[in-house]
Amino acid sequence: MRSAPPRTRPPSPTSSSGAGAGYLLGGLGSFDAGHSLPVLFLTGMVALCAMILPPGISGAYMTLVLNQYEFMLAALRAFLLPEILAYIAGGVAGLLLFTKALKYLLATYHAAMLALLTGLMLGSARMLWDTGAAAGDMVGGGWVFFLAGLAVVGAFEYVKRRYQVGTA
Repeated sequence: MRSAPPRTRPPSPTSSSGAGAGYLLGGLGSFDAGHSLPVLFLTGMVALCAMILPPGISGAYMTLVLNQYEFMLAALRAFLLPEILAYIAGGVAGLLLFTKALKYLLATYHAAMLALLTGLMLGSARMLWDTGAAAGDMVGGGWVFFLAGLAVVGAFEYVKRRYQVGTA
């Protein structure tokens, strides 16, 4: 006897809010907060945390949004040790705090966090699309690969649900 197929659920509010946040993050303009050591520390925290989450929002992008990218390149060229160490210390502190927080949130609110992270990844695709469109070749070909990707993921999901052994 075959069991009823699982019901499809509408997107959760968590994934929708994650997609909205990713979309907004992907379109941020430059933010000028100066180049003090605390700002560099916070920039390091944000940049390295961004590297472990959504693939469309990189640490370099967040450093650029926080208006620290050119400054940090100049600091590296001139070997300005206090600035470099503040950025690195912020990155290490951010990674340590963020990974512990993410581990706790995934253990406690697993489904909601996965929905939020998936939404962030989907929303941050805006930045990738905008960058590709600015290069000129992305718009026409991008839709073809987007639709092909949807078809492949949909096919895998269909096969998985169709031939999944009933677990209850």
